[in-house]
Amino acid sequence: MNKNIFFSRILFLSPHPDDIELGCGGLLSHLSRTDTDMNVIVFSSYFPEAPDIMKENEEALSVFKFNNKMILDIERRQFADYYNNITDMLVQCTKDLNINMIFCPSENDIHPDHKTIYQAVKRFWKKDLICYESPSSNDISDFNFFVELSQNDLDKKIEALGKYDSQIILNRRYFDPQYITALAITRGININKKYVEAYKIERMCL
Repeated sequence: MNKNIFFSRILFLSPHPDDIELGCGGLLSHLSRTDTDMNVIVFSSYFPEAPDIMKENEEALSVFKFNNKMILDIERRQFADYYNNITDMLVQCTKDLNINMIFCPSENDIHPDHKTIYQAVKRFWKKDLICYESPSSNDISDFNFFVELSQNDLDKKIEALGKYDSQIILNRRYFDPQYITALAITRGININKKYVEAYKIERMCL
């Protein structure tokens, strides 16, 4: 049985500005053309080497149609110290927004902040949970859920990531439109489609 996520109330979890656009930008574009209830939490907002990153994040997220956006100020690389606070906040947020599906980083994501978010969600969340790919920190490719992207979806993902001038100046190569396109083509080979984003279903409840 296929589950139609377009009728879901989804919470996208972005440990840092840009994570959700990198992992889900094509899907965000696709869902923005539907009535899907889309919500996002960005957990960290302080980056001394990129003082304008939250303005860039606001511009990037505005490319998509979110119902609610929450910006927190947890110190980068210190998420583990706030594990219980993060868990408690997520429990309350999912209740307040009546969420029934979450997208978060993968268990195989080696970034400590990303891993903390995954562990916090896995601790309490008993409904649909899907993990996205972080291009710079996923060290295992065990994807089992693939989202075909239109050219427009890919263009919107590239447009959103193009708002992050600070990361482009810092030579984060995974912001390069050529890389974004190449990854979408590479993932497309798995299901014989032109452009694809890859995910891991952690839990799906029918």
